[in-house]
Amino acid sequence: MAIASINKYTESETMTRNIFVVDAGNPNNFTTVTNTFDHSKINERIHGDITAKFEKFQQKFSESTGDADRAHFLDLLQQLQDAHKNGDTDAVNSIKDQLKDLKQTVFLSMKSPHL
Repeated sequence: MAIASINKYTESETMTRNIFVVDAGNPNNFTTVTNTFDHSKINERIHGDITAKFEKFQQKFSESTGDADRAHFLDLLQQLQDAHKNGDTDAVNSIKDQLKDLKQTVFLSMKSPHL
């Protein structure tokens, strides 16, 4: 038989999970497993990765070409990054839709003429 308990600490953004496993035939035979999760570190890693990806993408495609669609695409990427940082899911979804619509135009214009 297993019993689990979870304690969430909102101030420190941590969670502790305790799992107690007891042998049904011998109640003196038991073990405890404890895991602690620090959500602040997980959030830092996720947001850090996303920020790094945005910066890498913007750096790769920010060459000055005079292409208005490309400039608009990069502007939308910056807006997406800002909306994501602020937790504005409605804006994130709206900007993603705009990026999908614009993506084909931008990437087709970036292809080499000899392809």
